[in-house]
Amino acid sequence: MNNHHTPGPWTCHSGMVWSQQGPRPDRPGIEQVDVPIARMDRDTRFTEPTERDRNAELCAAAPRLLAALQAVTPQLEVFLRHGLTDYDNKAVIEARAAIDNATANDATTAAKKGGSI
Repeated sequence: MNNHHTPGPWTCHSGMVWSQQGPRPDRPGIEQVDVPIARMDRDTRFTEPTERDRNAELCAAAPRLLAALQAVTPQLEVFLRHGLTDYDNKAVIEARAAIDNATANDATTAAKKGGSI
């Protein structure tokens, strides 16, 4: 069983999140294939179409947000360690927790962090 998320980049349209994958052995000659990975609730009793589309955009941004957080967090930790910033340490702790949550690779890791798969 694969416990990794679908690699980015992700895009969104029509209230769905898509992963650009390619080339695929089942589609010879096609370089890129959009594969649906998430669909937002279409029941308008709970979510308006514009809100649904904004939710899809946020989900589609997840791989880039994770990469950015992974890039900036170690530098913030260095700054904090050397007293070069008065940035809130709680935010760095939350950033690390979010990274750990998004990158948990197995049930043991997730269980140790209080999560589940």
